[in-house]
Amino acid sequence: MDTPVDPRGTVVAGTQAERWVSGRLAYDEIVRQVDQGNLVPIESVKLTENCGFWAAVEAGKENLRPRREFHSMIDVLSARFDRVTPLPLTESRL
Repeated sequence: MDTPVDPRGTVVAGTQAERWVSGRLAYDEIVRQVDQGNLVPIESVKLTENCGFWAAVEAGKENLRPRREFHSMIDVLSARFDRVTPLPLTESRL
């Protein structure tokens, strides 16, 4: 499926450009899945603060609200399957 673009060729706001990114249009479904326990939002920065897993989950839930501030959610596993890495990886030849 093609990603909607405007006349200038930029992605239309609120649409999904990558299968592993869920934008604002998916907000209601994301919250529903979190409430049902099918999706666990994690604030990754909290994990680096040595606060513990459940504190990172609570921070992830807080990041879902308010709705007007929600930008997007990234499915890290799906991104990895698409060969997306947090930082560019290069092969070094010795």
